[in-house]
Amino acid sequence: MQKATCALLAIVISSQVSSIWAQGPEQRQKAIDGLRVDGGAALWREKPIDLSAQVDDIPKALRDERNSYWMTHLPPANGRGSAGFPAIGAPEIDPMRDVLWVTGDFESYKVFEASEGYGTYTDVRLRINDSIWNRTKAQVGPGESIDLGEPGGALRAPDGKTKSYNLRFVPYPPQPHHTYLMELTYVETGNFFRVNKMWDTTSGYAIPAGVVEGRHYIDGDAVIGGLKTAEAIAKVRAAVQSAQPEPTNGR
Repeated sequence: MQKATCALLAIVISSQVSSIWAQGPEQRQKAIDGLRVDGGAALWREKPIDLSAQVDDIPKALRDERNSYWMTHLPPANGRGSAGFPAIGAPEIDPMRDVLWVTGDFESYKVFEASEGYGTYTDVRLRINDSIWNRTKAQVGPGESIDLGEPGGALRAPDGKTKSYNLRFVPYPPQPHHTYLMELTYVETGNFFRVNKMWDTTSGYAIPAGVVEGRHYIDGDAVIGGLKTAEAIAKVRAAVQSAQPEPTNGR
C-alpha cells in the first residue's frame, strides 16, 4: 500500500514539476518544500522502532565500529551531530572529490543507540541502480545494497522507554521507497556512507533534496536540479569524467 501511494505521488509530482522548473524562485521553492522536514518528510523518523523486534543483519564487530564512529559525532561528544556537510555555495558537482555518485532506492532503515547516554543514529539501506562514479575504496555495483548513516532517529528500548534524537535537524531527510541521485562519502571504519548531496528522482526529475542543492535551484543557477533524471545523470558523468581519469571501482 505504501509503495502504491508513493507511485501515485510520483505521477502527481511529475505532472506538476515539469511545468514549474523554469519559473521563478517562489515556484521553485514550492517544488521542493514537500521534501522538507516541516512538509512531512520526516514523519517516518518520528515513529519509534522497537529494538526488541529489530534484527541487526551486520556482524557485531562492524556494528561496534559504527557505534564508535557515532559516539564521536553525536551528543555528548558533539552537541550538534555535525558531519562536515558541504557549505552553502559549494558546487553541485565537484569532480575532484573522492566520492561515490550513485542512483538508488531507499529500501529500509534501522535505528540504533551509539552507546548508553549518546544520541541515536539511523542506518538507511540503499539498493544501487547505477554506480555512476566511484573514487572510494568501497566495492559498489548495480543491484547491491549499501548502508547510509544518518544522525538521529527514534527507538523504543527493551525497558519500554522511548529515545529519540535529531528528528528534524536535517532539513531534507531521505524518505522510504523514494529513488535518489546521490553524492556519498565512504566511511571505511564501519563500512557505510554519509550523504553529501542528493536529488529525489522519484518523479522522473532531479528534485533538489539538500540545502546546497536547493539553494542552487532556488537561485536559478542549478546544474542538475530540475533536469529529467537521465539528463542529470549524464551531467554528473560528463563532469567527473572530463576532470579525472577513469577510476577503478573500489580502488
